[in-house]
Amino acid sequence: MSAATNKLRHKETRKHWSRYVWNNFLHPSIASNIWKLVQGIYIDDAIMVKNGYDLASRYCVCEKDQDSMNHLLSNCVVSVEIWEWISAIFQFKAPKSFEDVWKCAENKSPLIKKIWITASCVILKEIWFQKNKKYFEEVKPNVQTIQRKVIKYVKEGGLRMKGHKWSQIYDDQIINFFSLGHRSTKFQCIRACFWSPPTNGYILFCCDGSSFGNPRGAGFGVVIRDEFFQVIGTLCGGLGMTTNYIAENYAVLCAIELAIERGLTKIIIRSDSKTVLQEFGAGKIPWFLRSRWRKEKSRIPSIQFEHC
Repeated sequence: MSAATNKLRHKETRKHWSRYVWNNFLHPSIASNIWKLVQGIYIDDAIMVKNGYDLASRYCVCEKDQDSMNHLLSNCVVSVEIWEWISAIFQFKAPKSFEDVWKCAENKSPLIKKIWITASCVILKEIWFQKNKKYFEEVKPNVQTIQRKVIKYVKEGGLRMKGHKWSQIYDDQIINFFSLGHRSTKFQCIRACFWSPPTNGYILFCCDGSSFGNPRGAGFGVVIRDEFFQVIGTLCGGLGMTTNYIAENYAVLCAIELAIERGLTKIIIRSDSKTVLQEFGAGKIPWFLRSRWRKEKSRIPSIQFEHC
């Protein structure tokens, strides 16, 4: 029955833009209008012609091209000036499509991403609304009016923006321009990372377990290395729905069982979970794993636990 249902059901392609539009920091009135633009819920002359209407089309603002949403948002004189203005503030290349808008701030801090998305969505909405004013009320679009609204909406939306900034002059310049006040900084530092080979005669088992939630789908992995730090084996497995803590326990236990299967007598268990290592050392592991642990422990003369 489920296979038949899936075969009959019409599935739309996954829309990745929704995570940019439907956010707490973006005002619902702005988000709903951007949703209409992205989904194509509007009428312009290009759509009318596509639907079979025979008409002569000219965009009502610049009067230089056919009336289409693509021309309105990206190529019109007013939109070009607005995008050059905001792109100069953020030091980005002016976007030419919705995809460009979402990707411009990919490598920026979480706060800058939210400011950029808010400013861009306000611009898209205001350009569309200004075109309607010109069409229905004969009011010419005003670039300065749009710029003031962008600054106003970003400043008001700043109360809902919870992301942190990076310790950079660039971030401070953007925050000061929109008068967003003091923002918390997440400092970044470079940390040394190194590997230490196991003691001569020992085999190292690097163990880790993880879950996508707590609890949620979980799994574990083990990498086996010798004293020359060569990989001599691996192991991985899925655990279904469980917690991160249980996944860490299974990683260590399965590593020990794998050592016995390979006939090893001197092993080092290395894990990033200090709690799990201490509990294995004291024999205080979860009750449903305890019997397996006691059985395997008696078959290996030397087990060392190392926290990484």
